[in-house]
Amino acid sequence: MINLAGDNSPRTRSLRRTPGNHGRVIAMCVVALGTTVILGGCGSKAALTPVQRLNAGIAAFSESNFSQARSDYKEVIKDDPSNSHGLNKIAWYDLGVLDQQLGHTQAANSEYQQALLIDPKYPNALYNLAVLDTSSNPSRAINLYRRALVLTPANPNIRWNLGLLLYKTGHVIEGRALLKSAIKIDPGIAVKLPKGVKL
Repeated sequence: MINLAGDNSPRTRSLRRTPGNHGRVIAMCVVALGTTVILGGCGSKAALTPVQRLNAGIAAFSESNFSQARSDYKEVIKDDPSNSHGLNKIAWYDLGVLDQQLGHTQAANSEYQQALLIDPKYPNALYNLAVLDTSSNPSRAINLYRRALVLTPANPNIRWNLGLLLYKTGHVIEGRALLKSAIKIDPGIAVKLPKGVKL
């Protein structure tokens, strides 16, 4: 499993390989907040469909070939400007994940916002954008976490991050309630409780 947004992230990917395919990725399983989508296999680079191109980018990312991943994600967007395949929000999101991992926070911020222009209710982009904004713009991060929580109320990571942020910004009672609810959903998350935060 490749965990792109940290431990217990709302988005995890796994590559599947079959005997005899010489290491080529033939299917990608994207698990996004409990929803599983199986994307088609990859073919030759010259004539890839948008789905195959996205898979190629995901595979390149998983192999730390970030320049190829970036190229593939941008090709998905370029080849389908009208977003008829519905993949552009994922490509923009994946560009954001890539840039966030590389420490390019301004680019990641812009790419998550592009994903949200396509789908304002895309919880993965809301969550990761909130993570980026937690230090620099806490009030905006709180708003983004709240929006993501409405869409995925059982996600302990959103509850945890929002609870900590509310606690640290003076909304102690609401913050504690969210932290406790995150622990109820995922008891293992309690080990992340910072010193000084009292439940």
